[in-house]
Amino acid sequence: MRQWIAGGSLALLLALAPVGAGAQSPHTVQQWSGNGVQQTTDPFSVASADWTLTWTAQDRDSIPGYLSIAIFNADTRLPAGSVSGSVGSPNGTVTEHNGPGRFYLVIDGANTNWSVQVSDLR
Repeated sequence: MRQWIAGGSLALLLALAPVGAGAQSPHTVQQWSGNGVQQTTDPFSVASADWTLTWTAQDRDSIPGYLSIAIFNADTRLPAGSVSGSVGSPNGTVTEHNGPGRFYLVIDGANTNWSVQVSDLR
């Protein structure tokens, strides 16, 4: 009986909480797309410690494609992370924990059409 009361109390508290309380909502900072030609992005800024890098990729023919995303600190030009692999998985998201700051990406894809988006978690 107590579990039901506790669960009901939790449901009531969640219902009364302001929308988004305790949750981080993503804010799109920048997005890019390409088709296999290496691209270095302009610097972008993230305001929070955590931000996400989301990508989609589609092979252009029967040969599997490849996508590589290198993350650099725009002020120091030092590497700040990377994502790479075969496009067998057509999309993905990683959360970076190296903000706030200014960054840029070097995106390289072979035999693939790709899209990359950076979102700030606020």
